[in-house]
Amino acid sequence: DAPRPIYGISVVYVLFDETNEPCYVGSSNNFRQRLKAHAKDGKDFTRWHAHPCRDREHAYQVEDRLLKEHKPRLNRKASR
Repeated sequence: DAPRPIYGISVVYVLFDETNEPCYVGSSNNFRQRLKAHAKDGKDFTRWHAHPCRDREHAYQVEDRLLKEHKPRLNRKASR
């Protein structure tokens, strides 16, 4: 129920499936648009969690850590 991050804020996000398992990790400066794109691409997720970051470089570091930690099934790459 958290508000979606506003446009221009670097975030790393985790999408969760119906079993509450992390199924995708990504980063974006336009979170709303990315969520819409994921839904259009057929990624089934029931909720999300966004981690605000101070800049894109910080977002890449957080994304890499979360990819290694969760190993989400819908990500094509394991890390950057």
